[in-house]
Amino acid sequence: MCLVVVINSFFSVISLISLISLISLISPLPCKLITLASISKITRWGITKETDRIVYANRFNHRKELHLPKCALDDPKLLKPTLLIVDAYNAGVSVPTRSSNDTKLFDEVIATLRGGGNILIPVDSGSRVLEICLAFDRYWESSKKRGAYNLALLSPLHQPMLEIAKQNLNYMSAELTNQFTKDRSNPFQFNYVHQCSTEDELNEIRGPKVVFATTNTLEYGFGHSLFENWCKNSKNVIIMTERGCDNTLASKLANDAIQKQLNRNNDDNDNNGKKMGKNGAKNEIEHSNTTITFTKRWKVDLEG
Repeated sequence: MCLVVVINSFFSVISLISLISLISLISPLPCKLITLASISKITRWGITKETDRIVYANRFNHRKELHLPKCALDDPKLLKPTLLIVDAYNAGVSVPTRSSNDTKLFDEVIATLRGGGNILIPVDSGSRVLEICLAFDRYWESSKKRGAYNLALLSPLHQPMLEIAKQNLNYMSAELTNQFTKDRSNPFQFNYVHQCSTEDELNEIRGPKVVFATTNTLEYGFGHSLFENWCKNSKNVIIMTERGCDNTLASKLANDAIQKQLNRNNDDNDNNGKKMGKNGAKNEIEHSNTTITFTKRWKVDLEG
């Protein structure tokens, strides 16, 4: 708990910047920073010195989401830069439509819950977790199946994270802003997502449930602990909503799932999904299981 208190104390000294801010830097290279966002993955920086202008747009949001508008590089302060720096993280990745993704996701979720299993969704501590929780909270609100199953956010820092999100709606999509203006209801005041700071609080929620647990790498934290406990039951499912960092447990799981899917697709193409024997019987194509090793960590209380 001491670590949580220390981390929480840092939030009180963080200075929030507006959507479009002009910051003068005192350095050997005098310049001005123009920030055009403050939410992770849509942050853009414009650095100007005299007639030179550098635009740094790393991992900005490419399309509209529930809580974020689509990013656009059409701001007058960013037009015709001397140098444009972007990343290629998603280069070559074909992304399905939002509706088809949501349909597949929630169909898998409901099927698992009906089968008596729990669902672990690894999340970060303050970025994509907002989109995921908002999507599930809205689906539970519109679904008749919500009464039998529960949603839970398991993070030691969920309180300050959600408070900051509630106070910064002006950075988010027009839909959320209009909803707050019209109904005075904050979209991040979730109706169906239970907020837990410890595993003991999570265990008080009975029955099959969907848990959004930190961290998204599964290397440590609640996500690692739940994965270790739940992977022993074949009814439980882990859903990865983003590619993890290289050489992490999350990336190993994601890469293994992707490889198995590619193998199945290749088998289907070569054999039309089934192999016909001489007697006309259909033989199922078998796929071997993969063993993934990971490091087990636990806390040791020190005395004396």
